[in-house]
Amino acid sequence: MERVLGWLPPKLVGALEPRRLIRFSLVGVLAAFVFYLALWSMVEMMGVSVLLATSIAFILVTIENYLLHYKWTFRSTSAHASSFPRFVLMSVGGFTINWLVMFVGVELWILNYLAVQAVAIVMVVAWNFVLSHFWIFEE
Repeated sequence: MERVLGWLPPKLVGALEPRRLIRFSLVGVLAAFVFYLALWSMVEMMGVSVLLATSIAFILVTIENYLLHYKWTFRSTSAHASSFPRFVLMSVGGFTINWLVMFVGVELWILNYLAVQAVAIVMVVAWNFVLSHFWIFEE
């Protein structure tokens, strides 16, 4: 892997350990499932408005992601008092990146929203992984 990624800084190549990437991906897939299940349940079964349900689901998944990444993906021992606020800030940054990419791609460049969302997801996942490894759950 190091030969393929030789153009990246060595510390980042070390962070791209396959086991960690798989765990990071599994947590992300679980988060998407939980998000959609919570959103659907609140809207369809409880009559909660879509915007409120989306907000609640986002908060729920942010907490779920933090706990799973803390304990399982990164096996962190950092204090929650410092790592959780950083995780929330990273999540808000990821949301902002996603929104900006969608705005530019869909509203300004008039591209297909699904294709633009795919690009945004790659950018946000990269953002989240790098910040999680080097700033939030630093070893």
